[in-house]
Amino acid sequence: MNDIFSCLALNTRLLKYLADNEVSYVRTHVVSALGAIGSAEAVPQLLKYLADDKDSSVRWRAADALGAIGSIDFMPQLLESLTKDNDSYVRNSCAKALGKIGDESAVTPLKKALKDKDGNVRNAAFSALEKISRRLGVRISA
Repeated sequence: MNDIFSCLALNTRLLKYLADNEVSYVRTHVVSALGAIGSAEAVPQLLKYLADDKDSSVRWRAADALGAIGSIDFMPQLLESLTKDNDSYVRNSCAKALGKIGDESAVTPLKKALKDKDGNVRNAAFSALEKISRRLGVRISA
């Protein structure tokens, strides 16, 4: 029981630290820690950082964290960043996160990402489609 309270206390401190910090390096690591914890309470802030942070490393770590938490509730934000973010690392992380979540609503945008100008994004999209295909038990054609 003490582990649960310790985790909640850490989560609360990390969220406060994230909200109060201007240093992108620190935000990057706090976002990663929140993903590792799997904090549902962190989702609103993670979504905010995915959409709005000026530092791409914070945005792609937010996408990783959301993928680790793994809920279809934030699929729209991941799909938006997959298709519209200028940074290939962010698009790559979004594709991976969508594969982890495994919802079929990501299939069409992931198919479009197979034509991304960055090879890592294309590979991540392909892997995500494979994961979704296995989860659904059907072959997804490109």
